[in-house]
This record gives sequence, structure tokens and C-alpha cells, in this order.
Amino acid sequence: MWPSAELAEIAIRRLEQHSFAFPVEHLSYPGAGHLILVPYGPTTFCHLRHPVTGWDYSLGGTATADAFARADSWPKVLEFLRKNFEQ
Repeated sequence: MWPSAELAEIAIRRLEQHSFAFPVEHLSYPGAGHLILVPYGPTTFCHLRHPVTGWDYSLGGTATADAFARADSWPKVLEFLRKNFEQ
């Protein structure tokens, strides 16, 4: 795929440079791949075939790092949403 952690940092710097008024949080997990879903699902899915081009993409990461990233990030994502979007 692409270096998503690095590109996320670039995006955050741009937001800061333009005084983005909303909360931003970037979670990054060394060794994790490009696809971090909800926790406790299979983590051995490491390739994706594009539905239009048919190209095969490697999602990277290890099953262990992906499992940790999923389990660690999920409550943080829910808390971020609760804190910033609760009415």
C-alpha cells in the first residue's frame, strides 16, 4: 500500500498550519498493517484484490501487531467519538 502513518502525520501538520478547529488524534502501531478493523476478528487477512482493477495489494503487518492494534485502538476510538460528538 502506501506509508499511511507518515501520510497521516503530514495531514495533521497541514491541519495545524491551517488552524483546524476540531480535535485530531493519530494512533499508530509499529508492525501493524494498513487494515485495522474492530477487535477480536481474524488478523491473518493480509491481501486485498481491488474489485475494479483486479490488482492484488499487500496490507502489511503481522497478525500479532494487527491484533494488538485492533484491541488497543477500539476503546480509544469509541472514547474519542463519545467525547467529541456526544450531544
